[in-house]
Amino acid sequence: MWKNLSKVLGLVFMGCCVVLLLAVGVALPALAETGAAPSPENTKAQSWEIFAGVGTVVHPEFPGSSSYNVTPIPFGEIRYQDRFFLNAYYGIGGRLFEKKFDEKHSFSLSASLRYGFANRDEDDDPRFAGLGEVDNSIEVMMFANYRFGDWNVGWEGAKALNSGGHEGISSTLYLEYIQRLFGHYMVRFGPFASFGDGNYMQTFYGITDDQAARSVFETFSAGAGIEKLGLRANLLTFFSRRVGFFALANYSHLVGDAGKSPLIDSKNQFMSLAGVVYRF
Repeated sequence: MWKNLSKVLGLVFMGCCVVLLLAVGVALPALAETGAAPSPENTKAQSWEIFAGVGTVVHPEFPGSSSYNVTPIPFGEIRYQDRFFLNAYYGIGGRLFEKKFDEKHSFSLSASLRYGFANRDEDDDPRFAGLGEVDNSIEVMMFANYRFGDWNVGWEGAKALNSGGHEGISSTLYLEYIQRLFGHYMVRFGPFASFGDGNYMQTFYGITDDQAARSVFETFSAGAGIEKLGLRANLLTFFSRRVGFFALANYSHLVGDAGKSPLIDSKNQFMSLAGVVYRF
């Protein structure tokens, strides 16, 4: 029940952001990082761009789980003048700084507020009884990208603001190759590494003395460091001017204290999302 409630709250949070933006007359652009960039001529022709769709996401029940949930979800994003944005992953935010060195080299820095979906419930696994629950977090994000030709180096970091969640800092460093194939398919793929501070790692992978006393686990300390290494890819194509298909997938391998944690079932983690998108 609580797991379903957290998903509902995430959608409500996103919906409230949309309503707020429309109420004050502001709309948002997706960053190039989302992989949902329109053609250059359309970008120049209009200030507002709105995408909506429906798809299915496959994801682990909790970090380190060997069991997966398959969940149908609505998704979308709103863009405004290549500066402000609203989407399901980055939340609501804007580009703070952008420098174009030449046609093939540029740097950008952005910030946002988002709803983080990482959580853990005691009913995710019978062994988790006594550990307590980790709620979803409201997170403030910073992310930067350096584009050089068909390559992009990116970094993103998120700090949880509310109590009850992980209350820590997580970040990801990635390299991706970007290419438009056959004139219709926008493809992005490459490796990434994710990190967590002590609070984040201890929340999802550690066991305190109090938790050990209430559960079947022994005390385990998970310190700051690399959480996982992996590969990810996404694809976007439009069948017509308005209707398209979007898919993304990533594979990661838990390492360090995350990979040694007694709480995990598997070091190998998969996630995928695929759906149909409509451009208004």
